[in-house]
Amino acid sequence: MRANRRIETDLSYSRTSRSPKLIEQIGLFDTTTFAFLLLVFFASASGISVIRATHDYRHLFISLQEAREHSNQLGVIWGQLLIEQSTFGVDGRIEQKAVELLEMRVPAVEEIVMAKF
Repeated sequence: MRANRRIETDLSYSRTSRSPKLIEQIGLFDTTTFAFLLLVFFASASGISVIRATHDYRHLFISLQEAREHSNQLGVIWGQLLIEQSTFGVDGRIEQKAVELLEMRVPAVEEIVMAKF
């Protein structure tokens, strides 16, 4: 019986006296260490988020500036087209006023005389 007790005692001793795991040696399960690591993680994640948001903002601002420049160029082209339209519209108005006020008309073919020098 004593031999059996001794074996049981040796087994119980070997069960309880395990070598500590690496995590326990580091002290990761300590609440202060865990809280500190958690804070470091969230601070890093927050910093990366700020950097990402700033980067996205810069790209959007550059796109906005390009769109404004394109809009200005289109405005210049629109102004040029309006000037061109008003220039071409003047000829029709002159012809209309000549017919109305001066009673001018396009001569018939028989009335056209060719002048020779």
